Amino acid sequence: MSKTTAKKQPERLKASSEYLVSMRCAQHDGKASSLLLMLPAIIFSAVVILIVRCKTYNRPLEQFLWTPQSDSTDISDFFSYNKMVLVLICAAWVLLILLYKLCTESLVIKRSKFYIPMLVYSAFVLLSFLFSDLKEFSLLGWTDRFEGTLPLLAYMIMLFFVMNFVTEEKNVRQIFWPIAVSSVVLNVLGLFQGMGKDFFMTTLGQKLICRNFTFPGGAKLYDIIDEYAKNGEQYFNFAFNGVAYQTVYNPNYVSFYLTLLIPIFTMLLLRSMLRESGEKWYKSVGLMALIGLQLYNVMASKSAGGYVGLAVSFVVAVIVLNKKLLKWRKPLLAFLLVAVIALGVTFNVWSNEFKGTLNSMNSATTSTERTVTASIDELTQTVSPASVRAYIDYMHTDENGIYFSVFGTPLSVVLTRNESGNVQGLRVLDENYEDILLRRIEDKEGAYFLSDARYYEYVYIGISYDENGNNYIGLNFKSADFEFVVGSDNIYYINEYGIPCVLDSADGVGFENNLRFGSGRGYIWSRTIPLLKDTVFVGHGADTYCAYFPQMDYSGKYNALYPLDTVVDKAHSMFLGAAVGTGVVSVIALVVLFVMYLVQSLCLYIEADFGSDFMMFAGSGIFIGICGFLVAAMVNDSSISVMPMFYTLLGTGIAVNAMIKSRKTDKNIETE
Repeated sequence: MSKTTAKKQPERLKASSEYLVSMRCAQHDGKASSLLLMLPAIIFSAVVILIVRCKTYNRPLEQFLWTPQSDSTDISDFFSYNKMVLVLICAAWVLLILLYKLCTESLVIKRSKFYIPMLVYSAFVLLSFLFSDLKEFSLLGWTDRFEGTLPLLAYMIMLFFVMNFVTEEKNVRQIFWPIAVSSVVLNVLGLFQGMGKDFFMTTLGQKLICRNFTFPGGAKLYDIIDEYAKNGEQYFNFAFNGVAYQTVYNPNYVSFYLTLLIPIFTMLLLRSMLRESGEKWYKSVGLMALIGLQLYNVMASKSAGGYVGLAVSFVVAVIVLNKKLLKWRKPLLAFLLVAVIALGVTFNVWSNEFKGTLNSMNSATTSTERTVTASIDELTQTVSPASVRAYIDYMHTDENGIYFSVFGTPLSVVLTRNESGNVQGLRVLDENYEDILLRRIEDKEGAYFLSDARYYEYVYIGISYDENGNNYIGLNFKSADFEFVVGSDNIYYINEYGIPCVLDSADGVGFENNLRFGSGRGYIWSRTIPLLKDTVFVGHGADTYCAYFPQMDYSGKYNALYPLDTVVDKAHSMFLGAAVGTGVVSVIALVVLFVMYLVQSLCLYIEADFGSDFMMFAGSGIFIGICGFLVAAMVNDSSISVMPMFYTLLGTGIAVNAMIKSRKTDKNIETE
């Protein structure tokens, strides 16, 4: 084969086999996409996460009894709403670019099997919205989260765009370096937050994240912020002190996205320190400083999920890079030095978090029946009633009574009524429907303990009424009181907001003996898994998880050591949350997409000769980072702050893999 033929052959191959769509005005000259063309992807990946700005909006939350009921439904958001708006703007921008290229017959779409799971996922996201009963929430997303149908579809649009418009090494750098600059800003902010010097708690910081709103009385918000500052207080308080939460609000999300970035910049550091790379020394120093900041922030976020993700990334790196690490001894030692310093500075933080995580994995909230050997008279002389924390197996009501079980031993508080149906008194019955005598607690008005040794330590009963003739029954446990009002058709539990409601009998799967697993994730997952039977094909609507979680499972929350008024608004697992919102099929499609990329990358990099090739280091860094990120995603939630960066880097990783494979194909043809 002649040299001329060899040079032309790859171009013919690209035109015929590498492109799904290649219109007649499209160019195949190997030029990178312009910076202007890449701008929406740059903003999507590096700017969205930086946005912090107050937005007041309205949501019809009054339909849910487990939220505060008030005349005003206005809600203020700092960390999610405006990020969501920018995500949608970027996606709309990209659609206009694609439309322009289509109209000018210059559109080029690469051939890729990745489109199949992307299309399946998008279809089920859309179907879940169409069949949702909560379209007003499903369209844009839940309060403070905003990952509804439109943002999820925007993720897929941007993933498609990046896959097709990252065409050369220049474009990869155009993605990486804005993310690096953004990461510097975020991690410097997190550095000071970890030291208890939160910029958003300063007067300047608080004024920058909101407009100078005028209250109905005429007072200006900035003046009020100044008054608070004079008294040594903050008008806005985000409830984190000494914890790095940056601009993503939840510290879990800090470690989540840094699990993705640290391997990327570590691989770039290793390359920059190779003599063959030709990189200037100050780039290596800058990367070392950035990685040190990132590692500090992971630890200062106090999120064990990030620790696990980084550990997985480390294992994957050793497997993929194997013998190549021996060639990079000096760069590797530089990275290890930075890592040791960062871990040493934050030792007390991450070691305590690690110990707490281990304890939460082993701490039992057992439902096993307990045997009491002391008599009731002996107990009354030694301990107070309800002084030992109980395990409540279940709790429900009807019009005549309250029925519950403590450590496997049933108990019924049953009303007695006269011929007119009015409440006359109550009886307490054991599992054999035999009466248990109530005795007055001397120092508590209207309170009675149970003269049965099986229950005395765990619960006592309160009885009261008001001037309107309403009768109230209280079940008082250690650390929590369950108050009930007797209605005409039922006995209603009065929740923390004073709202009478019917107790929810929630199904649970797994974690019966350790609801506190993973800082309470055991309880959340155990109540989430039963929800999936209704969302196998189509979900309830994107980001509607909060509305379908059994929020009124108050006995379960008590067992899991949660405050009874806790609102569980996320699954603490990206995959479980998506399964409820957009359906199990959509999650399978996502998993297929991720697995396709991971398998392709593993095959590509495990035996590759990296040399000093930027693309090899960049592509493998993305691969290793995504491995850790997806493991961390099992215990962390999807977030409008984090996912734009993830999908941009996933698209970049897919594009880099395609370029490397194409380059190998071209070399093979030239050698024939």
